[in-house]
Amino acid sequence: MATLSEDISASQAQPVTPTLAAALHLKTPTGVLVTEVEPQGPAVGALIIGDVLLTVGTTPVTFKDLTKITARLVPKQIGSP
Repeated sequence: MATLSEDISASQAQPVTPTLAAALHLKTPTGVLVTEVEPQGPAVGALIIGDVLLTVGTTPVTFKDLTKITARLVPKQIGSP
């Protein structure tokens, strides 16, 4: 089972811009769009291309802060409380 912090770090993302938010039918341009998932990485099965991450836990996700947010995560098995 992969850990949440590994899942996020083993992927690529881009900021959700106003144009992208409109194309995705999102009400506000917030979060990050998953654009790549390493085929053999721990994110396979947990994240898919096109996922929009709005929060990690209770922390709102911005593209600028994504690396800082994931660096502070304590590895936790996916699906565990």
